[in-house]
Amino acid sequence: MKRNLNIFTLIIGLAVSSCNNDYLERYPIAELAPENYFRTASELQTFTNAFYADLPDALAIHYNTPGQGDDEARNTLASEFQGTRTTPASGGGWTWTSLRRINFYLENSHKCTDEAARLQYDGVARFFRAYFYYDKIVRFGDVPWYDKVNQLDDPAMFKPRDSRKVVFAKLLEDLDFAIANCSTAKSAQLISKWTALAFKSRMCLFEGTFRKYHGLGDWEDMLQQSVSAADELM
Repeated sequence: MKRNLNIFTLIIGLAVSSCNNDYLERYPIAELAPENYFRTASELQTFTNAFYADLPDALAIHYNTPGQGDDEARNTLASEFQGTRTTPASGGGWTWTSLRRINFYLENSHKCTDEAARLQYDGVARFFRAYFYYDKIVRFGDVPWYDKVNQLDDPAMFKPRDSRKVVFAKLLEDLDFAIANCSTAKSAQLISKWTALAFKSRMCLFEGTFRKYHGLGDWEDMLQQSVSAADELM
């Protein structure tokens, strides 16, 4: 009886000690987990490379781009140009998956100890966040601004829309960060300082013109920022 009791005690002791062992706290090996990623410049680059999929390709019909300019010949026109758009029952551009990925990256990139690389790829991420929200402003006007990952039960998920001026000011902060920190190497494929300057010029030109003809004020500043970004780019 005593021998059995000793064995039982040993088993209980091993079970209790195993609870304090990190063998029970293992992160996924076959999938990305923030606890074991975002450590190196290569990992930051790999994660941000996925953001490029949000850019339109050469054949995309995207009413926010000059994809149907007079230098192209197409057999059909998008509904935006024909004036035949209808309100969809769902979707219609009100999707936020891309923003969640960007904010997820920005919440975890600080784990990389290579500060120069972190700033560069944070600049890329913030360029894409500006790109994401610019599309939303053009399509919807006022939209809610999110700069962190929200859970489904977070009250912020149900907050009202922020004004387009508030959101646009956030876009400018993101673009200015990208301009200051993205690579200065010229590239036809990768986001750089020059990409961010070109986009800022174009974005501010649109917003300044929109504000002027919709009586929203502050349009002169927007147009001046467009000119300044274009001058620096040139």
